[in-house]
Amino acid sequence: ELKNPLTALTTSVELLGRPHDEARQKKLIIAMERDIRRLGRLIDDIQAATRLDRALGDGPGMNVDPAKLLTEIIDIRRARAQLDGVALLLEGSSQGRQILGRGEQLGHALGNLIDNALSFSNKGNVIRLTMHEEHHGLVILIDDDGPGIPKDQRERVFERFYSSRPGEKGHSGLGLPIARQIIRRHGGDITLDASPTGGLRVQVFLPWGHA
Repeated sequence: ELKNPLTALTTSVELLGRPHDEARQKKLIIAMERDIRRLGRLIDDIQAATRLDRALGDGPGMNVDPAKLLTEIIDIRRARAQLDGVALLLEGSSQGRQILGRGEQLGHALGNLIDNALSFSNKGNVIRLTMHEEHHGLVILIDDDGPGIPKDQRERVFERFYSSRPGEKGHSGLGLPIARQIIRRHGGDITLDASPTGGLRVQVFLPWGHA
């Protein structure tokens, strides 16, 4: 995963050393900036995965209000969504119920899922988040208008470093695996399906009162 952007950067640097017109040089610099950002994301994801592997052995957490947590996560990302012309909608309620767990880890997991939806949304798209109680727990649905994931790849995307999405999006293949690992640590699970809107539906289940 690190080798691909490094190879692209090396090639761009070599080409930049050759005589080029200004327009060509500008394109090379833009490509280098993109690869540097991708490397940064990869390193961040690898560090997060390493921290998670250590942290999952910690003791029980505290009461977490899932509705409040989701609202905070969305608010952090709303400015970016607005710049991209994407609407973030949150509907439903947790009925005031709380989950026993680690708020920071749950926030990281849910944030990864929303970031994934944002990455594959275009101007005018809508990301819909809904909450409802089901089977002694909370169900969170995240529906996007993106390209979706083929049925035969919906489990594979939970393998670390695997990605079914276009390479230029700069995905490390760690976001979904990390999210599922955290949710399962809290007694829940994440499943993927086709969204009624034509994109991807991510379903998160979290039981009440489980650490």
